[in-house]
Amino acid sequence: MPSYDNPQKSLPKASVLIVDDEPMVLRTLKRDLIKMGYRTVSASDPSIALAMLEVRHFDVVLTDLQLPLNNGEVFAVHAARTAPSTPIVVITGEDSLRRIHDQLERITVETVIPKPHHPSALGEALQKAILQSQQRLHGQEGEARIIATGLVRALALRDIETESHSRRVAAWAAILA
Repeated sequence: MPSYDNPQKSLPKASVLIVDDEPMVLRTLKRDLIKMGYRTVSASDPSIALAMLEVRHFDVVLTDLQLPLNNGEVFAVHAARTAPSTPIVVITGEDSLRRIHDQLERITVETVIPKPHHPSALGEALQKAILQSQQRLHGQEGEARIIATGLVRALALRDIETESHSRRVAAWAAILA
């Protein structure tokens, strides 16, 4: 059973983008995640958070649903489009399950955590989201490798003289990917 208190044991230096408009909540989340071993970047403005997602990879996005101007639902939709392979974990003070469901209808989130959060539940949710994301990514890599191998074999059947060259190119492509 993985330890959720110290994700570094199984997830070295996972990065989390924290998005919340309440400075105290933002500081508390950042402090708790740093104690758990995560690298964190925080943003109180959703547009800044989206800009960060465009230029940097994060292992998970932790966002509130109640954000000013550009509410949390809109942010989450844009975050999912900007970084489709990055899991989104929602933390919210909203107590109406119906309203939470309505707000998240257009996106897929890994989990919803109520405010005030419990650090161990937060750590468990983040680690689970990151592990599932990594498993999906490894599955896609395996599929890509099978396709590349098939293409190399097709080339080998077509032109035996370039077969070893094609294999070397495929191996280098896999290493670079």
